[in-house]
Amino acid sequence: MFENIARRFTNRWQVLLLVALLLLAISPEPLHRAWVGSIKRASVALQYDRIPTALEEVEAALIAEPALASLHLLASDLAFHLGDQARSEKHLLEVQPGLLNDESNFCRLARLEDGASTAQTPDASFFRWIEACPSGYQQAKARWLDAFRTDPGSDQLAFFKALHRTRPDDAQIHSVYAQLLSVYDPGRAPDHLRRLSNAPGGLNELERDLLRAITSAAAQGSQAYLHAQVGQVFARYQRWPIARASFQAALQVEPDYVDALAYFGLAREQTGQDGSAEILSARAAAPEDPRPYAFLALHYLKRGETELASDALDSAARRDPENPAIAAQLGSVYAELGDFSAATQAYLTATDLAPDDARFWLLLANFSLQYDLDLSGLARPAARNAISVAPQSADGYEVLGTIQLALEEYALAERSLRTALAIKPDSPGAQYNYGLLMEILGHPEIAQAAFDAAAIMDAGGRYGQMAERMMD
Repeated sequence: MFENIARRFTNRWQVLLLVALLLLAISPEPLHRAWVGSIKRASVALQYDRIPTALEEVEAALIAEPALASLHLLASDLAFHLGDQARSEKHLLEVQPGLLNDESNFCRLARLEDGASTAQTPDASFFRWIEACPSGYQQAKARWLDAFRTDPGSDQLAFFKALHRTRPDDAQIHSVYAQLLSVYDPGRAPDHLRRLSNAPGGLNELERDLLRAITSAAAQGSQAYLHAQVGQVFARYQRWPIARASFQAALQVEPDYVDALAYFGLAREQTGQDGSAEILSARAAAPEDPRPYAFLALHYLKRGETELASDALDSAARRDPENPAIAAQLGSVYAELGDFSAATQAYLTATDLAPDDARFWLLLANFSLQYDLDLSGLARPAARNAISVAPQSADGYEVLGTIQLALEEYALAERSLRTALAIKPDSPGAQYNYGLLMEILGHPEIAQAAFDAAAIMDAGGRYGQMAERMMD
């Protein structure tokens, strides 16, 4: 009876007060005075959010009434809130199952056991947890999304299939499921990608490119090539953990596939592993291919071996002098070496080779901005060229606004940064620089809001940390 009434309340101390008042009102026998005192003290402690004290008083009350299910449940919840798993479980196991709502008991146990991380397979118990328990689906979703981002493995397919089956309208889960299928079962991926295209918002750029790559590569009849093309798509979007899995899948089919070997090494490098063995093997197998040399340069750069990186990039450039990415990479290496003249020339070469690619104009602009080199004559024109090539992208406006801010062209900077935020309001860089501008212009409240946004959007990152310092 008490449990049915108490479930209407979500606040912990409201539940406890209700149970206590009901017991005081209808108990046929006088209650133990110490029990009543413990209940009252626990109620006060909960009102002031003093959870440890409340738990001690609830446990003191249970000494007098050890079979009261409501108090055991409350004690279990309080102990769980404090991170005391063993204590929480002890109280939960004291409850007579017949006195509980079975679903509530199941959900508490699932929460206590952390069904998201302990489940080995999406069995009937897992489905019951994510379907019936209020927080079950969200906990499982968060757990498996974290796993997907760091190390997307084939074992995750079954869990994302289960989550998709439970909430077919969750586009994020459906997208991740389709991405995993693209790696581990690419024949089934197009059907899910096409279904996503019919959802509100349609396909994003990554999903569209995946569908196009799988459809095109499937016609070639090579499974290894198909996996490698999927990996190339993920690599273009800097999704290195799943790109690594794609290239590894290609090598499992065709171990001597040089392209996949080189890119697998690159993906390992980009995910904090040592991919030099694979890159060196690819270079040995295809000594005239410029890519292993370029990838090896990245390996050396990560280790601070700038001279070796420069030599590797020179070798790559000799083999592919028309490649703008290699030229831009050389610019980065020369900048690390402090040769800004050579770096400028390398970045300019990249823009000459690919004048219609905004990325190389942005690299030139950011290089000039980072090292404060001729902002008016180099950085600003490069940013404007990036905008003219890609007027719908926020990146050019953000960089231009940052350059104008550095040049103290405040009215122009405000216009550029507002445009960037109109296109992409979740850009932490644009938010941070807009906050700086508003601070300079004497609008502290607007600046504070921009810094808040940057700190949230880039928590722990460069802009997030700078925004936090501006708010101190």
